[in-house]
Amino acid sequence: VKGDSMIDVGIFENDLIAINKNIPVKTGSIVVARINDEVTVKTLTELSSDKVTLRPENKELSDIELDPTTDEIVFEGSCVALIRESI
Repeated sequence: VKGDSMIDVGIFENDLIAINKNIPVKTGSIVVARINDEVTVKTLTELSSDKVTLRPENKELSDIELDPTTDEIVFEGSCVALIRESI
């Protein structure tokens, strides 16, 4: 993980997350999403044919609202585990 967008749920810079590609993504899940050529970890809060909303779990940051008809969005999987080398 790079960045501080998920610190309010305990996911910090340099943490490793395990994702399951076989679990369908659903609202409320922490997902790994590829938006155009960028990869991000966020909470999926809305998923419909005309709108996808990804929420950073950092009160300092704003939601990412996407239009699946114009933005290329690929869900790599849902987060199922967190690995941290040091505590």
